[in-house]
Amino acid sequence: MFILKKEATFTHPIVFYTPGDGGTQKEETFDAVFKIIPQSRINEIGLQAQQKQKELNDGILDGTEISDLLIADEILVGWDGITDGNDPVPFTKATKKQVLDIAGLANLLVTKYFEEVSKQKVKN
Repeated sequence: MFILKKEATFTHPIVFYTPGDGGTQKEETFDAVFKIIPQSRINEIGLQAQQKQKELNDGILDGTEISDLLIADEILVGWDGITDGNDPVPFTKATKKQVLDIAGLANLLVTKYFEEVSKQKVKN
């Protein structure tokens, strides 16, 4: 049975690495809650990304507004497993902005999101 939901979401584990002392990398993990955006919006993002790449190739730096940060802000609607070292960090606009400002994390979230929404089971 397929249930059509107004605000469909899914949770996906995120593993990323932050720099540590002595050239090490520290593994960080949490569960991201993603909003499932409609196919029409996915298509629009694809067109915006193509337009932005064309603009960059043409030397236009202030054209189409599209970035991993903007997309991550749109699709990330919650989390579980982010703490301040002791207590869970609540999902708010301010904490979301702080999390998305971590170097490379917005790109990873967008990549994982599109990997998951594009998966389809193929029956043999």
